[in-house]
Amino acid sequence: MKRIFLVLAILGVLGFVNCGGGNVYTSEQCEASLNNVFDKVTDAATEEDKAKFAPMKATLMGKLKKDCMEGKFDLDCLDKATNIAALQTCLK
Repeated sequence: MKRIFLVLAILGVLGFVNCGGGNVYTSEQCEASLNNVFDKVTDAATEEDKAKFAPMKATLMGKLKKDCMEGKFDLDCLDKATNIAALQTCLK
């Protein structure tokens, strides 16, 4: 009997820990918002800075998109962001 309660307790804790961990936004929603921010940043940059920024975009996009999908960013804020500083303020 103790064994059954122990197993049920463990399953209950594991179920509670794993619940609700799904994505908040879709990949497409996050990618569109992030591309919009990156476009605004590159539009305002000098030609030299644009060349430096291009390789960084690919690296940043993966991490930022994952964080966005997990709900770490406010999507409405991302849509309004015009630079990197504004992007940082969108973190929840």
